[in-house]
Amino acid sequence: MKILVNASNLVVGGGVQKAVQFVRALATWGQDHQWHAVISPQVEAGLGTIPETPHAVIETASVSPARLLAGRVTTGRIARIEREFAPDVVFSVCGPVYQRFRATHAMGFAVGWLTHPSSLAWQALPSRYRSFLFRMRLAWYAAWVRQADGWILETHTAAHGMTQRLDAAPSQLHVVPNCCSDFYFDAAREGASPHPALAARPQGEHRLLVFTSYKPHKNLEIIPAVAAELRRLDPATPVRFVFTLPDRWPWHRLQARAGHLGVADLLVNVGPVPAYAGPELYAGCSALFMPTVLETFSAAYPEAMCMQRPIITSDLDFARDICGDAAAYFDPTAPRVAADAVLRVLGDPARAAELVARGRERLPSFGTGQERFQATLSAILTIARDREKGTR
Repeated sequence: MKILVNASNLVVGGGVQKAVQFVRALATWGQDHQWHAVISPQVEAGLGTIPETPHAVIETASVSPARLLAGRVTTGRIARIEREFAPDVVFSVCGPVYQRFRATHAMGFAVGWLTHPSSLAWQALPSRYRSFLFRMRLAWYAAWVRQADGWILETHTAAHGMTQRLDAAPSQLHVVPNCCSDFYFDAAREGASPHPALAARPQGEHRLLVFTSYKPHKNLEIIPAVAAELRRLDPATPVRFVFTLPDRWPWHRLQARAGHLGVADLLVNVGPVPAYAGPELYAGCSALFMPTVLETFSAAYPEAMCMQRPIITSDLDFARDICGDAAAYFDPTAPRVAADAVLRVLGDPARAAELVARGRERLPSFGTGQERFQATLSAILTIARDREKGTR
């Protein structure tokens, strides 16, 4: 088949990582089909180098189609590619996308706000006004999500939410669990040096990796208070939080809160890191810390398992579904409880090693990058064939 891949809309977070993983995979294992992929600059940066392959054309669109006016350049370009390439199916790696297609449209989707929002996630929004605006944005998302002919989701919880909230038919839904990219497995085998932005760790210091972009449901605002509790509970052992945020408003606000609590020195920001450099961050940190209150399937969980780092995360259903007994859990609304969970892991090497061992045991259940690619490709082809049967 001829498959047009649309990853032009992905600029931050897990969507960029999924696109990097998929483009690498199609270049390596997609030789039975013809591909034309349109990617964002952020996906290109995550790739490091664009793979060269005779069965795929991979090009970069400089402007996100989500931009109302400037994005028309990209949507027009993709429309021209669709006319000239004449694909059997279009695969949008992670929707919503802001474009209609003539061909069958298969959409990857992982917006938990639309499929399984929680009360804690809504409480994370800073005001009623922001909540109202966000609900309007979600309605806009939902309108574009419904334009697809079939969807590829990461969990059965998300699939159930699609049927309940977006009126999708179960036959249109395909569940393909997330996993970490192959370069994490390569790094685990060959070893990885700490990221250059992380100086040599002083003796006795611990670093908690907060590997995420800024979104309200990530609950990053709790971290300064957790840092203050850690300093109060164990002032002799510095525990620093390593962020990957742009040097602008969200990071500045976290810095200000930490400064007010006297723990500004415990928050470190290395800035956004390309996907391929992720293993270097894990290599320079002691554990993964995720206080999130809403996820579908964060790749950070299997990444930490692969890099043999203990996971400390929110005690919520989505986290337990993925991590099982391979994580230490805490109430994401209680800084003192979160600090206790951190100290129980970092202060007990046997406990940390036990979590790492359980993570190694759990990791194979998510599959390899090749297995995820083949499962995703199978879902894409099924959506195309089902649409073709329905139009005869």
